[in-house]
Amino acid sequence: MTVISIITPYYYGKKHLNHLIEMIEQNNRNLEGYDASIEFVIVNDSPNEEINEELFKNYKFDYQIITNEQNCGIQKSRVNGLKKAKGEYALFLDQDDEIMSNCIASQYSKIKDYDVIVSNGNVIKDKKTYPIYSSVKEQKKATVLRKHKYEAQIVSPGLCLIKKDAIPKYWCDNILKNLGADDYFLWIIMLYENKRFTVNEEKLFNYHISGSNYSKDKEKMKKSALEACELLEKYDEKLYSIITKSFRKMQTVNYHSEDTIVQNALNLLQNIPIVLYKVYKNIMKKDYTKR
Repeated sequence: MTVISIITPYYYGKKHLNHLIEMIEQNNRNLEGYDASIEFVIVNDSPNEEINEELFKNYKFDYQIITNEQNCGIQKSRVNGLKKAKGEYALFLDQDDEIMSNCIASQYSKIKDYDVIVSNGNVIKDKKTYPIYSSVKEQKKATVLRKHKYEAQIVSPGLCLIKKDAIPKYWCDNILKNLGADDYFLWIIMLYENKRFTVNEEKLFNYHISGSNYSKDKEKMKKSALEACELLEKYDEKLYSIITKSFRKMQTVNYHSEDTIVQNALNLLQNIPIVLYKVYKNIMKKDYTKR
């Protein structure tokens, strides 16, 4: 039987735990007939808070509780969970995110020989719901390395079922000090290594954005993204010209200061006159040289 490990970093998350357990149970039930089952791996990154195992006694899925010796952040917790996970596939799920009851069954049935499958989902902010990908064409950008030059195309790893053996050692061995961009760091390496990505059009995931700390989170993300760029450049210098040169520049000028992709696109449009000028200048220079 195939085992699918759902790995959740837990940080003082009592208010989320019952909902998480219920989601896992529903998904495990819906795997009946697929010769597969779920293992829930909770990585307790708040060592001072014990997780009540009595909550699990009435459920059929397997589980592990791993307690970090000290608080070490989300990427290290994910890696610690991955090392102990028994599954052939992994899904990294944050404690406050949601997956639909058919998420794992749908992803597992469609991943086939691919290394990663990216589902669609919803962004929930200020009690409003928006699709993460407005079209399949937009969703497929997540599977193309160069499309990540200006903005991460996968908003959360909860969208993705991953073959565990395909997760790069470099990502596991290099933990970001600034939290937030470890999943972007992961996708870039996997795409650069030509891991096979595909998409699932179904909306299987809910990504919640809290308005109260959104600006602060964006600043943390920017620092984390810049740190990820440094590690990616050390990993392979070619990545600098392909991806991180542009991505680093956009982070430096606070590219994520706007809330929507459309507004970000308008920011890029402001630079078009400069780009056109440089192109025109190069053409004239070449033309002059020929003469």
